[in-house]
Amino acid sequence: MKIVKIAFSKQTSIWWVKILCRNFRHCMVLDYDSNVVIQVGLDRVRLFQMDNSVEDRLVAAGWVLVSVSVCSKCSVRPSVMTCVGFAKKSIGVWWPFVWTPDQLYKRISKK
Repeated sequence: MKIVKIAFSKQTSIWWVKILCRNFRHCMVLDYDSNVVIQVGLDRVRLFQMDNSVEDRLVAAGWVLVSVSVCSKCSVRPSVMTCVGFAKKSIGVWWPFVWTPDQLYKRISKK
């Protein structure tokens, strides 16, 4: 079973996200099979090569890491390509009412 980690942050530079999201305001995917960190924003997708200290640096910067098992049998439907949309695709789920990083964190934490 494939495991990915999703990192959640309370920081953002987008003003309207600060209004909509009370707690976590951004998320990104750490894919250990591909050895990359994938950060999706409104204007770009950034890939970072993963090294041994990436988790330590993220935690030191205030990010919260959550391990999630990928659902290989789940059907993934098209969604808006935001950080949350990409995180949902990467773990193979379709939750139609999960739109913000805070909602995604709460949903993952329940499981």
